[in-house]
Amino acid sequence: MKKFLAVAAAILLIALSVMPAFADSVQSPTAKPTGYAVHFNGAEHGSATYSYTSEIGSDGKQGIRLTAVPEAGYELARWDITGDYTATGKLTDAVLDLIASGDITATPVFRKIGSSDEPTKPSNSGKTDTSDKSPKTGEQGTFTMIVLGTSVVALAAVLFATKRRSAK
Repeated sequence: MKKFLAVAAAILLIALSVMPAFADSVQSPTAKPTGYAVHFNGAEHGSATYSYTSEIGSDGKQGIRLTAVPEAGYELARWDITGDYTATGKLTDAVLDLIASGDITATPVFRKIGSSDEPTKPSNSGKTDTSDKSPKTGEQGTFTMIVLGTSVVALAAVLFATKRRSAK
């Protein structure tokens, strides 16, 4: 019984020492700011750029500025944007500020200067932002689950070995 208590105490100490490292409230003071991913679909007769105008706030919102860059002889007709956002300007503005609450996909749609014809939607070439400012995604807490799972397996092995020895 003493061995069991010693092993249980050791596993408990291991688990408690690992858990605080994964608490949501712990933040590094030197953490780099991150941003929501901004994806641009292919645009005919121009391109687009973006910049972050703020970090992600405690309310989960972040400022993003989109800038349409038309080829010579073309102008922005509109932005086609999907995702969770609020535009602070018109979707026809060449420079558009957004308040995003998640990843967004934007497509600048261009037309010939002076043309009132509505351009067709451009093809999707799938240009994706891969900068270091995009958030990292994936399963959170995997390491914690591995440590806890390993601890349970170790405890079971010790109990099995102790029971086998006491049976001899």
